[in-house]
Amino acid sequence: MNFKKILALLFIIALVICVSACAGSNDNQNNSNNIDNAADTSQNIDDNSEEDTAIDITTLVPQQDLGGFEIRFLTDIVWDWDFGPMHMMFVEEQNGEPVNDAIYLRNAIVEDRLNVKITETVSMNNSAPTLMRRIINAGSDEYDVAIGQSWGMGPLATERMFVNLNEVTGLQLDKPWWDQHSIRDYSIQDHLYFMTGDYNLINNDATWMLYFNKEMTQNLGLPMPYDLVRDGKWTFDRQMEYQKAAAFKISDDPEWTAEDRWGQVTHTQHYSGILVAGGEFLVTRDNRGLPVYGQISERFHNVYEKIIDMLQTPGYSMNVYLNIKGLPADKHATYNFLNNDALFCPEILAHTRRFRQMESDFGVLPHPKYDEAQEGYNSYVLGQVTVTCIPITNINLENTATVIDALGMLSTHTIIPAYYEVSYMGKFFRDEESIDMINIIRNSRMYDIASAYGWANVTSSFEQAAVNAQAITSVIERNESRVNTAIEKTLERFDINY
Repeated sequence: MNFKKILALLFIIALVICVSACAGSNDNQNNSNNIDNAADTSQNIDDNSEEDTAIDITTLVPQQDLGGFEIRFLTDIVWDWDFGPMHMMFVEEQNGEPVNDAIYLRNAIVEDRLNVKITETVSMNNSAPTLMRRIINAGSDEYDVAIGQSWGMGPLATERMFVNLNEVTGLQLDKPWWDQHSIRDYSIQDHLYFMTGDYNLINNDATWMLYFNKEMTQNLGLPMPYDLVRDGKWTFDRQMEYQKAAAFKISDDPEWTAEDRWGQVTHTQHYSGILVAGGEFLVTRDNRGLPVYGQISERFHNVYEKIIDMLQTPGYSMNVYLNIKGLPADKHATYNFLNNDALFCPEILAHTRRFRQMESDFGVLPHPKYDEAQEGYNSYVLGQVTVTCIPITNINLENTATVIDALGMLSTHTIIPAYYEVSYMGKFFRDEESIDMINIIRNSRMYDIASAYGWANVTSSFEQAAVNAQAITSVIERNESRVNTAIEKTLERFDINY
């Protein structure tokens, strides 16, 4: 082991003592979405633990000689309104930033314990799916693992460009470092071509949640919503009560403008996020576990109508993608929230980094349930989430499985604590209650298979229909044939009888 790695290992032990005790075991009793022990395997974030248990992670990875195997990643570094550039698989050196150093140190341990080399090619323009299609069609084994946005990788899976992860010898899909919610939601019977896990930080960044202005809440005489969440009483109707209390006409214009104070400020993707929060999906599963479109219930209609009320009652919600008078074209929803112009802002966790500059205190909540009878909270994960795929050109499947399992396992004890405890709890969140809320949100993640596979643009079609408050029955009937034909094509490529 060279001197550089020795220093890395010594530093990681210190890091472990400081931050690795995030493994709280108490799950919120109102979250019933955990599956197959997902609640037990998820890392709860708890910075109030009385006893921190230090783990010597330098020996967690069993010693094994893979003969200098080089594992080559192609990774999208997602960067747009929602995300800042975030490396996940490889960094050149330590720089004092917690997540960066956790990646560096994790890799040093894996390389040492397995005798491997980790390399990464980064795509800064979200082009990993395009690159993978070209490379695989050329028959090249240039990369062993591809990490790209789900809505770009899903169509490649339909083209049979990825290995069925259930068939990879040695890949431990039941382990806690793989997000069991993604495995549940992205599986089609025994076919699984992509998933997320603890080394994939974008699944945290891309998780939908509800920010609220604590100072405005207090000034309006409203109770903090935390107890409502814990008691299972945070519902669509309760949020609408808060929105109604916050909405206030300031301008003399008879229309609601950007100068007024709104119940919440958001954008069109929120229609999908709040639909999932209400426990409904555009694509459901039949009794064989196969995806199907158009089989919606009366409850779906009720949830949809409530969403329209919540998002389109004057003053309740500003959609910045629409023509709001006085709103500059380049303004994102977060700017209005930052300026105390709205009580709520539905957005993803990544925006916490932007809200650090906010003068008023803010908190976070899971999105509400449709009603108290709903079994638990649901936290939507955007289609921009990056997922792990193994190309069919990979000729070292067992070695690849060994390495990515090791990276995932160590990420649970390095990157996740650095991401949440050090980076988020230490820098951005300003109240202890947010820790409870983040645990509920993380343990209730929902991934949208329709968004990932992009079947006939079903998600965007729904969002546009909702923005225009169209009757949902006619929208579904109009799209049903196209969507189900696209689903059938996917199943045929997977050799599944529809």
